[in-house]
Amino acid sequence: MGSRYCNPYSGNEKGSVENAVGFIRRNLLVPVPKVDSIGELNALLRDGCDRLNAASRARDGRPTPQALAGDLAAMLALPSAPFDAVRWIKCRSDKRGVVTVDGRGYLAGPSWHSRELLVGVRANAVEILADRGRRVAALPRAFGEGSTVRSPLSLVPALIARPRAFAESVIRHDMPEGLVRAIDSLDAAGRRRILRAIERAAGPSGFEAACAAALRVVEGGRVPDDATVDVLARRMAAGGPAASGGADLSVYDGFLKGGETHAC
Repeated sequence: MGSRYCNPYSGNEKGSVENAVGFIRRNLLVPVPKVDSIGELNALLRDGCDRLNAASRARDGRPTPQALAGDLAAMLALPSAPFDAVRWIKCRSDKRGVVTVDGRGYLAGPSWHSRELLVGVRANAVEILADRGRRVAALPRAFGEGSTVRSPLSLVPALIARPRAFAESVIRHDMPEGLVRAIDSLDAAGRRRILRAIERAAGPSGFEAACAAALRVVEGGRVPDDATVDVLARRMAAGGPAASGGADLSVYDGFLKGGETHAC
């Protein structure tokens, strides 16, 4: 498949394209915006284009958004499966479990040290796979020089295997202080149990919600188990109440004692 970006002997196209690009640059990129990711830049450009369209009109006098809606209705439907713009490369991790992509390090985790891994590079994310397509880590894409990109969750499997290593692990900086103190106070079996509960709950709910749920259970005087942390983390991730309570049994106490009357 070849690519051509202009027609021969059509020099006027170059000026037309430059003017269209210049319009966006003058109206949306001056002064130069400061963003932390490509996604943030795309959102900024999308909002700016919506504002420009809302104030413009098509050649027939209709508002541009109205004319665009008519054009979209006449177009063919998009494919059911979106196109995945990804570049897959094979990388060998170092002794720390770090793979290097385009000069930047990404942490797969100590459990995946010194082995060949498959890395999918997208515009704003990097996905690391092991054999048989098992996902090892999903990390934000980083550009230029800088520190190793890591996810706290990628460190948990190695800590489950060697729970005493938690005392020196950098994951301590990613957890609430109360949870770190609670894990430090446990023996190896207790540490393994709480770390495994966090790992399993973090899959559907995220690492932050899993740690918050484990901390809530610890504050209640118990060692977190898989089921309790998972249910509570899902509730927190969904924006529900953080308390692990249930029915208010004081209502039933009052009813049995005859102290209060409650409508049913």
